[in-house]
Amino acid sequence: MDAPIRLTDAQMRQYIADGYIALDVGLPRSFHDDVYATTHDVFEKEGNPGNNVLPRIPALREVYGHPVVDGALRSVLGDGYYMHPHRHCHHNPPGSPGQTMHIDSWARRRHTTRMVMVFYYPQDTPAERGPTGVVAASHPYNDRPEGDPRWDELKLVGDAGTVVLVHYDIWHRGTPNTTDEPRYMMKFLFSRMDEPTQPTWDATGDAWQDDTGLHPAMRETLWNWHTGAPNAAGGAESTDVASLLTGLGAESETQALDAAYEIAGAGADIVPALVDKLSDESARVWRGAGYALSSIGAPSVDALVAATESDDASTRDRAAAVIGDIGMPAAAATSTLVDLLKDDDTTVRQHAANALGIVAQGSGEAIRPLIGALDDGDEWVRRFASMSIAQLAPNMNGELDALTPALGDDNRYVRANTMFALRRAGTDAARERLLDELAVARWCPTTTRETTF
Repeated sequence: MDAPIRLTDAQMRQYIADGYIALDVGLPRSFHDDVYATTHDVFEKEGNPGNNVLPRIPALREVYGHPVVDGALRSVLGDGYYMHPHRHCHHNPPGSPGQTMHIDSWARRRHTTRMVMVFYYPQDTPAERGPTGVVAASHPYNDRPEGDPRWDELKLVGDAGTVVLVHYDIWHRGTPNTTDEPRYMMKFLFSRMDEPTQPTWDATGDAWQDDTGLHPAMRETLWNWHTGAPNAAGGAESTDVASLLTGLGAESETQALDAAYEIAGAGADIVPALVDKLSDESARVWRGAGYALSSIGAPSVDALVAATESDDASTRDRAAAVIGDIGMPAAAATSTLVDLLKDDDTTVRQHAANALGIVAQGSGEAIRPLIGALDDGDEWVRRFASMSIAQLAPNMNGELDALTPALGDDNRYVRANTMFALRRAGTDAARERLLDELAVARWCPTTTRETTF
């Protein structure tokens, strides 16, 4: 296998600023023509293969395993990234009106990168054929302002073979297809499994550089986070704390985001006031407080742990989510998150399960409690718990028998995450159990309604 071709500093800067980056895989036109023909045939005879698009169109491995794509994913998500079990072929039929602008993420905006999408177009996709439209630099935003030319839609037009890596939270849509030919786009998700401890792109050691003037503190914080900086707080120290706190609720989300990252420069001194804001009725305020607390990092943890004892479930939920966003510097909160797996509130349990795979990567302390959470009646708790177990799997020590019943979970993502956990565990016993499961779960790409045996 060829060595991965990692992103340059300039490409990483573009990704952090714009939320997407186009990739040139250089495969021949004939390859993309064959993928298009196969895809069209599958849709005509069987309909959308959904999550089975990869075994149904095996040539896609040449795209998603290409050194350019692999290198970009390693650069943005780290070397141990996970091809998420959800993938989909988006069919934009002739004459379609297109979609409304939207964001896919089921979670609140998380400015750090723990999940990305990679789009692949097997056919020429001019503007008339309904390419995906994205809004550059929209990935940190919860709302999409209207009437601001900076938020104009950019159509991802290109020749057959166009590949684009995008932040999972970017605003996007399928645009109208005014031609008489279908447009196909394969969307695959990829997840970060290991928190950054050093740059994983072709880094030169340079500091953040940006001449746009947009969100300077936020973008520098994200750059630093990708380098593994222990404290990613951005912004200059300020004594005008009251004004900055007020700014968290600014009418403009742009101004509110800037206030959040500027106030983080005040460090530990501002933490109590920010934690109080997690209970605010305004979503913009409590979200901004969360961004600031996450940017401050470890000095926020004790106060956030205390907030998880609130009688208000929303406050507990928000505190757990922020602890997870801080990542490994919040490892001291592991036992608190374990306790929250038993919380009466479903959303609190979800965010606690999600956070543990990020926060507790330095040990196996959380693995057995997370395995216990695989019995939760809420499928999202189980999905988050199974993903966290996969993230922590290199620390497994004797939990195999307790984990393997999850291979029979009703939820396909719990089953897939559990298989990946076995792979990451890396022991002989885990590999044997994984192979046993794959022997049952294997998919035959040439078995169709017309050729059943």
